[in-house]
Amino acid sequence: MSASTANRDSKKKDGLLISYAMGAVKINKGTFVFIQAADGYAYSGRSVATITDVMAGVAFEGVNNSGGTAGASSIKVEQAGTYSFIAASATQTWVGLPAYAADDQTVGIASATTKIQVGQIVEYISSTEVRVRIDNAVGTSVV
Repeated sequence: MSASTANRDSKKKDGLLISYAMGAVKINKGTFVFIQAADGYAYSGRSVATITDVMAGVAFEGVNNSGGTAGASSIKVEQAGTYSFIAASATQTWVGLPAYAADDQTVGIASATTKIQVGQIVEYISSTEVRVRIDNAVGTSVV
């Protein structure tokens, strides 16, 4: 191919709600979704184990493909916004810090080789709940 010499229609999509083909798993609405580097399919945040997995966003819907084959179902994923997640021993000092997935619905502030950054903590709600802005983490792997 060569460089463009005329205007073209790039068929823009809004990009805040994306549909991903998913692995043979169940993903619950409102949980973290990651794209597994090994096969390119969407998986629940429970699969956080590979440093090359990429944060896709938060599940817009719940889809159960656990009885199917990888790629047989797709899931809609939100890629922007702030969401309330479970935390353990959160304090007001967490506000402004990066949030890392401990599982598909729980965040912490300690990174590790198997924890993917899922956003930034923007609000302390209680010691067991914080609000996370995900925009800056979508498309990233372990930090």
